[in-house]
Amino acid sequence: MSNRKKRASAWFYQTLYRDEQIRPRPAASYEPVPDEILAMRSLERGEDALHRSREEVFIQQAEQMAIYEDDYLYDRDVVRYFPTYQSLTDRELRGYFSWRTKWRRGEREKTNLSYAFLYIYELLNQIGVSDPVDGFEKLRAFQREYSLLDAKVFAYLKRWLWDYVVFYRLDPVLLADWPEIEFDRNLEAFRQPALHSDEELFQAVLFLSSYRLDRSKLYLLEPELTKAVTTRVLRKMDAYYTAHRKQKLSDFFFGPQVLLPVTFFENAVFYEKKQRTGFSYSIDALRTYQYRDQHWTVIQPDCAPERSRKLGELIRTVDSMLRESTGCGNAIQPGLSTKWICRLIAEKIHDCLCEREEKEARRVTIDYSRLATIRDDASVTREKLISDEEREEDDISPDRNMIETPLSPPECPLDEKERRLLHVILYGGDLTWVQIEGLLLSVLVDSINDKLFDLFGDTVLLYDGEPEVIEDYAEQLKEMVKP
Repeated sequence: MSNRKKRASAWFYQTLYRDEQIRPRPAASYEPVPDEILAMRSLERGEDALHRSREEVFIQQAEQMAIYEDDYLYDRDVVRYFPTYQSLTDRELRGYFSWRTKWRRGEREKTNLSYAFLYIYELLNQIGVSDPVDGFEKLRAFQREYSLLDAKVFAYLKRWLWDYVVFYRLDPVLLADWPEIEFDRNLEAFRQPALHSDEELFQAVLFLSSYRLDRSKLYLLEPELTKAVTTRVLRKMDAYYTAHRKQKLSDFFFGPQVLLPVTFFENAVFYEKKQRTGFSYSIDALRTYQYRDQHWTVIQPDCAPERSRKLGELIRTVDSMLRESTGCGNAIQPGLSTKWICRLIAEKIHDCLCEREEKEARRVTIDYSRLATIRDDASVTREKLISDEEREEDDISPDRNMIETPLSPPECPLDEKERRLLHVILYGGDLTWVQIEGLLLSVLVDSINDKLFDLFGDTVLLYDGEPEVIEDYAEQLKEMVKP
């Protein structure tokens, strides 16, 4: 090797490559796990766990940890679908129990959605509650309070609360404010008109019909006549369907009662313990749940709890023909053209008007022999009531005191979307923007009618699949929303 290469080799080993002491490996960070969690973890291991469902393991672990409390800071996101204890790491699990401890003590903090659902699953399975009623109250409170922090749990809890009342057979009064219960109550009056008064039947019509008769100018001017004709028409049609058709009138409008299978607490981690004996449980007159051979079924109306478009067409026809017969309100097109139904409506209108005329004739009877006495008594009373100032005011000519001021057109009370819809209906245009913006056409139409009712005293828009303006109001509405 040349001297040059030797010098270069010596420089490399002395300058760049040196023997160094091996650095010790850093000690592994160890975080102790509470004994309660270690004992709980043992339930998910072993051969016995292989023969149990995920839900059963969760219940066993939850029962063991029902009163456990922790104080552990864990602020990372946790994302688990259908979370259980088994699906969380030890640190995530301690974070959950720490949040649960605070919530039970009244400290309201938003947390991971997985933690929120895990807490709901515990309550659904009777973990941390004294009895089913206590569990319902805790679920209802959580729905009310936590929905203010994260509204995503509201829709799930609303459905599960109904299931909870039925599954644990609690008092149905707990569901009294549910829309389905109010719908059933009105539908029952409609299904059994013979067992209900005219007032109950008419209120059912107002609730169930897609045509809002209570917003009709006719109804405001002639409420008793409208009620009488409507209820008589429905009672007659119900009797006709019972005698001559295979289905009841209510079945035609809303469908019959049907028997359907039931699965409780869908999309929740829930362990259902099988029961040996069968039983029935009724929410109301139209919804009855049955448990037979370890399976649940329900007898209920074969329809969604919403207004009937078919019934709306009938009620609109009644309104249209009544307006034509009485001259009250502006003319509207009838919803039906079925001859026997129109003939029936005309017959009931004629009967009600004739009865009213007879009552008026009996009521207006004048005893002419008493006219003089009545006139004298009225004069004396008038003299006692009218003061000197009132006499002076009576003498003042109204022409000098009354100043006519032109009435300015009322301001449009509609918001931007309602004005846009009304403008498209009146002037023409495309309505696809309503669906694109996630709105419901029927809801917008109802909102417009509500806000303009005080100005017009009547429904200005009709909705039967497509919105329609009552012709007599078209020009006024055009002025209101003109570009």
